[in-house]
Amino acid sequence: MTVVYTRAGTSRPIVKGHGLKYDGAPLDEAGRWIHPTRKHGKGHPPTPGRGGCYCGALSEVLPDRASRRAWHDQHKLQVIADMREDEEARGV
Repeated sequence: MTVVYTRAGTSRPIVKGHGLKYDGAPLDEAGRWIHPTRKHGKGHPPTPGRGGCYCGALSEVLPDRASRRAWHDQHKLQVIADMREDEEARGV
């Protein structure tokens, strides 16, 4: 039976082996961190890039850190759904 934990105070699931690389910093197509070429922070536009999971999954190019975090939450929910399907198929 798949047991899902969430972070305290959030609804974000915790899945072993699935963590958001660099806390959602932008990555290139090879999964390497993109160093911002312009100022960032308050009053400056975010750097677009891919989100990356420690399992190796990469998102499409997303505009900001919040979008990459949302992608990762959806990725983990899909992983959980896949694990549950596998358990049902095995009769666990």
